[in-house]
Amino acid sequence: MRELKSKIGVVFDGIDAAKISPDRQAQVTLPGGTVLKAGDQVITFINRNFEPYRGYHIFMRALPKILADIPWPM
Repeated sequence: MRELKSKIGVVFDGIDAAKISPDRQAQVTLPGGTVLKAGDQVITFINRNFEPYRGYHIFMRALPKILADIPWPM
């Protein structure tokens, strides 16, 4: 066991904020032409294969209220 201890390391989740900083000029063009820029509001949901037990059905039921409660810019 001791000979393996020196070969094991821990990799923590996350990023090194000292090495990565946001580019305020960056933008992404989505298929269809919509351009997202820094500060744009985006709502996302990610799971595997739309598995019901992962909450997709709850997200879809809540989405109308979420959209109604957000002060979207005109």
